[in-house]
Amino acid sequence: MSTTDHPEARAAFPIFLKSCALLVDRLDRELQERVGIQLTWYEVLAQLSSTPAGRMSMKQLAESVSLSKSGITRLIDRMERSGLVERHSCLDDARVCFAGLTRQGLSVLQVARPVAAEGVEVYFARYVTSQEAAVMIKALSRVLEADPQRQTVRLKTGT
Repeated sequence: MSTTDHPEARAAFPIFLKSCALLVDRLDRELQERVGIQLTWYEVLAQLSSTPAGRMSMKQLAESVSLSKSGITRLIDRMERSGLVERHSCLDDARVCFAGLTRQGLSVLQVARPVAAEGVEVYFARYVTSQEAAVMIKALSRVLEADPQRQTVRLKTGT
């Protein structure tokens, strides 16, 4: 179905972009002011904490937070200097590197989770009904599934 069949989709797109930018900006600002980390740092910490070992390959991590290979490398460099993550070599394959959560990273994440959850509630969830959220999930999941690279884009909010 093309957007000429339902022009609402074309009209919704700029509102979608503006609201995403606004929400990301607000959550980023909240996390920086109240916890001292950026939203991208929070996303990395949340992704790492979601694994049983508290670590992921750099490739998996890049895909899970929608960054390029070089982008995740630079981000992990900064987070490693701050003591939130550490790198681990793969014993089976020297080309593979893992990023792992440190104790300090876990502590920061525990402080950041309620801040992120509150931000999601204050800036987003209170304006969306359950039915609207279900429609958004269905529609946006189709957009993500249509990605030719089949990368999953997620923002862990702790909610």
